[in-house]
Amino acid sequence: MVRLNCGRLRVTRRNEDKFHGDMTLARLGSVNTSLITADAHTVARPSGLTCPDESEFVYVCQVLAGSATVTQDDRASAAGPGEMVMFDNARPFTLSMAARFRMMVLKIPHRALGVAPMATARLTARRLSDTRGVAALLSPLLISLAAHMGELDPASAQQVGCSIAGLITTLFSEHLRRDADDPAAVRQAQLLRVQASARERLRDPQLCPRVLAEKHHISVRHLQKIFQEQGLSPASFIRDERLSRCAADLHDPRLRDVPVALIGERWGLTSASHFSRLFRERFGVTPQEYRRLGRTPERVGRTMPMHEPVGVRAPLIA
Repeated sequence: MVRLNCGRLRVTRRNEDKFHGDMTLARLGSVNTSLITADAHTVARPSGLTCPDESEFVYVCQVLAGSATVTQDDRASAAGPGEMVMFDNARPFTLSMAARFRMMVLKIPHRALGVAPMATARLTARRLSDTRGVAALLSPLLISLAAHMGELDPASAQQVGCSIAGLITTLFSEHLRRDADDPAAVRQAQLLRVQASARERLRDPQLCPRVLAEKHHISVRHLQKIFQEQGLSPASFIRDERLSRCAADLHDPRLRDVPVALIGERWGLTSASHFSRLFRERFGVTPQEYRRLGRTPERVGRTMPMHEPVGVRAPLIA
């Protein structure tokens, strides 16, 4: 279960006599969620288990009961009920739960947050309290999601996932702005603000790097520089965000009668042929084929029990 959901990891239990846990999985657009209730154990990715072929994700852990300690990037931080902590699977990490716990875990691709793996080191293994700022808004949402995510249909799940990803991006930006003495952190916070602004205007066909630069009172060259530091470009970011929204609409059964070209127009891609070409380059099929194939997100609220195989005593490599 851990391997399928999180990739290659070393999982070690605390109690040699027994282990029991339940994992409820849901996919909310680009955000994968896991509601986990389990006995004490440790999950680790040593440097020897990193795999360059695996996709890279940011994990945000909302502790509901018990506690969780993350160690990464030469830091360790413990989070208790109502608190969050994050790590990045692109680098070695350890996630340890000393007693039985309940936790909501969000798994979000770097692309959805607009951050490169190298940039998350300023945010990992830091406890995020729910008593102030954006965390005070996000934490109750995740607690409520834990209770109700099985009630979401795929279209609603997609919209909730976009909202959660946006809040987490804003949360990261908020924490980076506090590090005002670090020029790199300031530039990254500025990048996240620009990306949030771009997401708000994706429907505008006039949105382009020049418009973004003018809105934030910076030069196009500076805009390109702060994107380039994260291995991105402003034009490709806008394009990918628009295509992701189009793909979500093509999944939405409520929009099945809306012409494909109109869906492209809804997200600022006014040329049908250009939209079709970009979509094929990104997803490997045309928008019409994508809709016809009926690709739908994983069923929301799928629960899978995790039971230790009888007789296993050594640490498990999943």
